[in-house]
Amino acid sequence: MTELKANHLDIKFDDEIILEDISLEIRPEQFILLVGSSGCGKSTLMTALAGLYPKYGGELSQEVSLNHQSIAQIKANHRAKKVAMLFQHPDQQFAMDRVEDELVFSLENLSLTTEEIDKRINSALSEVGIESLRHRELSYLSGGELQKVALAETLAMGAEIISLDEPFAVVDPEHRQELQILLKN
Repeated sequence: MTELKANHLDIKFDDEIILEDISLEIRPEQFILLVGSSGCGKSTLMTALAGLYPKYGGELSQEVSLNHQSIAQIKANHRAKKVAMLFQHPDQQFAMDRVEDELVFSLENLSLTTEEIDKRINSALSEVGIESLRHRELSYLSGGELQKVALAETLAMGAEIISLDEPFAVVDPEHRQELQILLKN
């Protein structure tokens, strides 16, 4: 069973402690809600737990471990099979211009076969209900549609633990309810 763990973790930026003495364990099939005021460090913690720090900023006082191994030492394509993060602004996580190209790109990085990539894309787009967006340009999609594409991408990657950073912040009320149902399922 996958286990994501932090023990007495401090996170610093520019010698300023942002979060102090954080300890937690996360396993698949748990639902954990981080609550706090804007700017208190929720996104920072999730980014550290996803293994993006210290490589992309921040200093950690302790290692975050994934199955008793430092998450920072696990290659990104192997880490993505276990832990994924859905960012508050989905366009920040896209590297390609079209929906299908974005999904293919992320799955190719997992070293999957062409057949497995196609199978995962079909399944994820169907599960999220956005098959009609497959060949669309990302720049022409609404905030809700972008969030659905980001969710489909995350689901297609097959991570056992998914961190969601304010997944409804850029989504209108109608799409928010649809996304809540999708996430519950």
